[in-house]
Amino acid sequence: MWHFTSAWPLPVDTTRAWEVLTDTPSWPHWWPGLRVVPIRTTEHGWIGARSALDFRAPGYRLRLGLEVSEAQPPQRPGEPAAVVLRAVGDLRGVARARIEPTGVAGAAAPSCLVRIDWRVRTVRPALRVGERLAPWALAASHAHVMSAGERGLRTYLETPGRPTR
Repeated sequence: MWHFTSAWPLPVDTTRAWEVLTDTPSWPHWWPGLRVVPIRTTEHGWIGARSALDFRAPGYRLRLGLEVSEAQPPQRPGEPAAVVLRAVGDLRGVARARIEPTGVAGAAAPSCLVRIDWRVRTVRPALRVGERLAPWALAASHAHVMSAGERGLRTYLETPGRPTR
């Protein structure tokens, strides 16, 4: 079982971060090397929503299905939010993301921190061999993909004129 944790500081409040992160079809606009195919949407795009993701990482390609199993959107701007995703495909397990405010309430420049915690096991035979022979490579690839996502999202959020839904 692999356990990966990422922390993404973002220059927006929790509500804006929630809007972008729950809009899975928009992810390829800011996450390099990612292709997303929505499989099932729901009225609010949350519980039961499914997407197929195709990541291209250094040395391998990862196909993953994500389904929202729990969602707690922020009740008001600046309040925490959380989502739990069930992962299937090349990896199986759970991802938990929590969005927490980090700035001062009502500040001119709101900010938040997105913590993403993955607990997964590899399923695809090539990945299983890779994790036995070079576990550091799998960890490095994960770090590379998540870092690219963080950088892309920050750039996307900092670009003037981006729609807010």
